[in-house]
Amino acid sequence: EYIGELLASHGMVVFTTGSRGGDPLRFDAFLQYWSALNSTSQPPFGSTFIGRIHIDNVGTLGHSIGGSVVVTNYNDSVNQATPYTIAAVMNWAPASVLGMAVNGAPYAVIMADCELSFDSALSTIVYDLSRYNEPGDQAPKHQVRFHGGNHFYFNVDADDAADASGNCDPNAPDTIRLSFAEQQAAAKVYTAAFFRVYLLGERAFLPLLTGDAPPPASALTDNVFVDYHAPDNPQVRVDLNRLGSSDALVTNSLGRSEERRVGKECRSRWSPYH
Repeated sequence: EYIGELLASHGMVVFTTGSRGGDPLRFDAFLQYWSALNSTSQPPFGSTFIGRIHIDNVGTLGHSIGGSVVVTNYNDSVNQATPYTIAAVMNWAPASVLGMAVNGAPYAVIMADCELSFDSALSTIVYDLSRYNEPGDQAPKHQVRFHGGNHFYFNVDADDAADASGNCDPNAPDTIRLSFAEQQAAAKVYTAAFFRVYLLGERAFLPLLTGDAPPPASALTDNVFVDYHAPDNPQVRVDLNRLGSSDALVTNSLGRSEERRVGKECRSRWSPYH
């Protein structure tokens, strides 16, 4: 609810299925229902929403198993006729993504590295698979990592004991764990930025999503690391090394020696925001 209230305050119509787990068909049924509300009188809202919903500009967000639901729904909507158009897709710590990619619409994932209940590598699968699988893909992709975040603090009813081990234990002397308030504050910042950029066209927030701007004070943490994969357009992206095969360890995508390039870059200063 906390993220829905925030997005609604920016003028978006927000709804949630209100359930744990997920079913892509049930999720599609919700979108079909809201599509109908835009054109006809439907209970319990009557004619309240007729002509008021931009059903061709829909953003979806899924957490945990819900991550696979919104990705599946997006791919289904691309492959078959639907009355709605998914314009942006976001995942929070997805627990199962079934080897799917998102191409043709902006995609973002927020991942947490105190992800002990599920394999944290699951969070990066959709982002990784989506980068080069469709030549000419003009949709940007973003991967945001909360250092010290955990799987459950995205929920409003999170268990403080979950994902608490080693330096992810909030009581450990060397703990890196974000507090409940810190993680949800950061989630608000990056989720709102994503949908405000790609649904509302508010480009001023794009630097947050590309890593060109540090987290604002309202995020309550600066332990945020951003990866940005620009559209497949030579005007905005040059691939130095796609790391698609073992040969890439020797020669990069520009045909140059990788050993020489890496040696040079290792002597450069690294910033967490790039």
